[in-house]
Amino acid sequence: MGRGDEGTECAGLVYLVVQKISYMFPKAHAAAYVMMAYRIAYCKINYPLAYYAAYFGIRADAFSYALCVRERNVELSYKTV
Repeated sequence: MGRGDEGTECAGLVYLVVQKISYMFPKAHAAAYVMMAYRIAYCKINYPLAYYAAYFGIRADAFSYALCVRERNVELSYKTV
């Protein structure tokens, strides 16, 4: 066995590993996505107050209450603490 044989074996091994990784990654990613979607749906249905509090707490900058009620002629009043 010379040095050239080791390089061929190594290249073959690398090729097999890359094939396995490219096959396993999409399945693992899809499984993780489905698990998160299930957890989000479960919380949204069973704990809506906590879900929406977290949802709007994270996205507070993107939510505009004034824009939502602008067409309904609702006067806004803010409490100061």
